[in-house]
Amino acid sequence: MFCPNCKSEFIEGIGHCPDCDVGLVSELPPTEEIPDEESPVEADWVMIYSPSSAQELAMIKMILERDEIPYFIGNDNTRRAALYVPSNLGFELWVTKKWAKKTIQLLERELDIR
Repeated sequence: MFCPNCKSEFIEGIGHCPDCDVGLVSELPPTEEIPDEESPVEADWVMIYSPSSAQELAMIKMILERDEIPYFIGNDNTRRAALYVPSNLGFELWVTKKWAKKTIQLLERELDIR
């Protein structure tokens, strides 16, 4: 048995959810997934900046993660994700087109990147 409100599952014989004060149902209706506005796989990615060091890259990652901005770190030679790569490989910061302008403004304001 399930609560149609909080989706909690109860053992057979219980007919009422004590938390929600509603009757239980034997089966929950299927949930309709709302598609993301822009899935990372289908998004248009743009390279917006090349951090000059691992330290600058770490600061950028902290800012983007704090603001929940989707990003990808790559480099000119491999075009694959890289968390820590030697600085001579050339870091690249990629964001989805939707977030590009906001990301640039954020980095300019917080790290004085131009």
